Amino acid sequence: MNINKLHTVRIDLFSREVLVMVSDYTRFLGYINPHVDHEELNELKENAPRNSVNGVAFMLNSGDAAIWVRDGFSTEATAEILTHEASHVAIQMLNDIGITLCEGSEEVYAYMTSYISTEAIRKLGLTIKTDEQKQ
Repeated sequence: MNINKLHTVRIDLFSREVLVMVSDYTRFLGYINPHVDHEELNELKENAPRNSVNGVAFMLNSGDAAIWVRDGFSTEATAEILTHEASHVAIQMLNDIGITLCEGSEEVYAYMTSYISTEAIRKLGLTIKTDEQKQ
């Protein structure tokens, strides 16, 4: 697993990026620092996740997004947390650009979530075994 490194998932269609990192939160703040302004960094520090929080997704002032996943989980658990957070990013990002979630737009939400999570999983080098492969 490629942890402690900030990865970028580009969403060219919407000219946006999703920054993804698996690490401890303090290290994440150090890596994201060049991508945020001083006020935004202070807000991220003040709203640090509790120890019981496994991952966080948030929009940046630039319109890009970031996903942080706590280090120390299995590959499968990390991928699950990442996919969960990717859905939050898809919802927030698409809503911000004016695509409201409804029956007519649910496919773009599903594709966006799938794309973000698949690309992040690939960049992190996560290899996920199916139940059949585990046997």
